[in-house]
Amino acid sequence: MRKTFTALGAAALLALAAGVAYATIPDGQGVIHACYKTNKGDLRVIDTGGCAVGELPLSWNQIGPQGPVGPQGPQGAPGETGVEKVTKLTTDVADKFVPSDSSFHERVMLGRFTKASDATRLRITWQGPASISGPAAGACTFQLRIDGAKDTGSTSPAMEGAEGGDATLVMFADTYSEAPIADTAYFPALPAGLHYITLWVRGSEPSDSCTTNAGVFPMSVEVEEMP
Repeated sequence: MRKTFTALGAAALLALAAGVAYATIPDGQGVIHACYKTNKGDLRVIDTGGCAVGELPLSWNQIGPQGPVGPQGPQGAPGETGVEKVTKLTTDVADKFVPSDSSFHERVMLGRFTKASDATRLRITWQGPASISGPAAGACTFQLRIDGAKDTGSTSPAMEGAEGGDATLVMFADTYSEAPIADTAYFPALPAGLHYITLWVRGSEPSDSCTTNAGVFPMSVEVEEMP
């Protein structure tokens, strides 16, 4: 008897599992069916079959009908326009600079360009190889200038706190270090017309040697004129 009871129990469990697996709530049309007991207010959701005596059949869609289109929102603020003009320059000039002080010195002419409008600002990007050598740790700083002036408008050879457009190559403990340099500077208030870009170099120690483009590779300069 005990074995027969166990077998019947297993069959009942399989039937129950099969019923759960194949239940469809909502049905294939996306409709949910339920039975509402009118004397008590109970509501039960069903998958198949009908309601019992004393129950009221109810149904509703899982997803309601699409509502009306809402009013159009306010006009957004105009976005910033893109780059108006791009000028690409190249040069293969090589330069080796041995500093005698801690000031910036003009070393390489990177190229000339024509600015189209007084109202635009400029983004200048220079890419090229650089190296530093010396008896101990040191650093070389490479600075972009237009018409001899920094992005702040200053023409001072000294390093100043507010300036940008500086890229520094550091040598920590070796006697030689090299790396590709990517330097970007923004110039907000240049007049329209012909301008020239120069690379200025500064060494942190008098014994440092700062070299630009020792392999005489083509170096790129990109001039972007933006609103």
